[in-house]
Amino acid sequence: MADLLQELQEKVSDMEDQLTANTRLTMKVAQDTQEIIEIFNGVKAAVKFLSILGRLLKWVAGIAGAAGVLWGIIKYGGTKPL
Repeated sequence: MADLLQELQEKVSDMEDQLTANTRLTMKVAQDTQEIIEIFNGVKAAVKFLSILGRLLKWVAGIAGAAGVLWGIIKYGGTKPL
């Protein structure tokens, strides 16, 4: 009976050690996953910013092009050959 109790006590102690190691590993994975999520959210925000900037620059380019054409017409008279 004493041998059985000793064996069970060793098994429980071994399980506790394994559980502790597993808990540490799980915490590390959770931390690493959180870092990946933070990086992903940063990239997502950058893409959104660049998308908005792209839409704005498309308008600016159109207005600048129209202003250039208008300037050319005014400066060169529009009907005169170059």
